[in-house]
Amino acid sequence: MVDAPRPLLAALALHQFVIAGAGAVVAPLGEELRAANGLPATLLPWAVIAYAVGLGALVLPARRLGRRTGPLAMLLIGLWLFAQASVACTLVPDAEPFLALRAAQGAGAAALTAAALLVVPAHTNRLIVVWGAMIVAGLTAGLVAGANMPASHWRWTFWADVPLAAAGGVTAIRILRVRRRRGPAPAAVRDAAPQPVRDAAA
Repeated sequence: MVDAPRPLLAALALHQFVIAGAGAVVAPLGEELRAANGLPATLLPWAVIAYAVGLGALVLPARRLGRRTGPLAMLLIGLWLFAQASVACTLVPDAEPFLALRAAQGAGAAALTAAALLVVPAHTNRLIVVWGAMIVAGLTAGLVAGANMPASHWRWTFWADVPLAAAGGVTAIRILRVRRRRGPAPAAVRDAAPQPVRDAAA
């Protein structure tokens, strides 16, 4: 795609913040999770690993699928799966379903990341810096929120993912729908664009 507008890039950057925060937030929640679903301390690292595996293993397959379906479809899949898994993580009474849902949450994050990779221009150094900063901020926010959340309110660390992801999703969906109706950029426009933009449009 060509010349993604700033509101769309900001929305996708917000998703990177949420994705990073969701990965880190469980690390300080050992006692709360043990009380809620019996997750033992020995399995607490797996709450992070399951999410990371779901995210890392599925980003590239989701990106390949997104090249066929388009970034809008991948974004919708990611938002639905990420939100559903985030809420479900707070409802299950046992450790095993919780870990499975963490993997599903990571899969939703993978779809959101794949949608972003399909939209952004290639080789945009400034964008890489901005997204990197958002990821670091998200990791920090997740750790701080998990460490300072009152024990009785730990579920809010998961519920908060839903409105934050939706906030970016509404903007991104609206812009992507408009771009899809307009169709791909004409060949003459792509040929006149700089090489990184032509690569993103291909």
